[in-house]
Amino acid sequence: MDAVNRIVGMTPKEDPAGRKIRLDAATLAERVNGLLREHQALTGDVLVQSWADYLATEPAMVKAPQYFFGRKDDQKDGAHWRAYAALIWHRQAKASRMHDQAPDEVQA
Repeated sequence: MDAVNRIVGMTPKEDPAGRKIRLDAATLAERVNGLLREHQALTGDVLVQSWADYLATEPAMVKAPQYFFGRKDDQKDGAHWRAYAALIWHRQAKASRMHDQAPDEVQA
């Protein structure tokens, strides 16, 4: 539920064009919890960061988070969170690989 509360707290009331964002917290909670059950590798932190990354793109028309996290069948273009989560996983894997590579020499 922490992830849902964080997403709700990050969600603006209006998009840049002044349209009200109709947040449905109950539907959002259902979808987030469903995603976490369905995808073992997925964490609440990844979903929260996916939403933050989406908002950082400053879309002209902000999707309500329950649609952003909607199942693929709910959206004609596929689930939007997937692309953002994939990028986060890619960055995490890259950081992990870089961390695991010890330098041959440490220079002072």
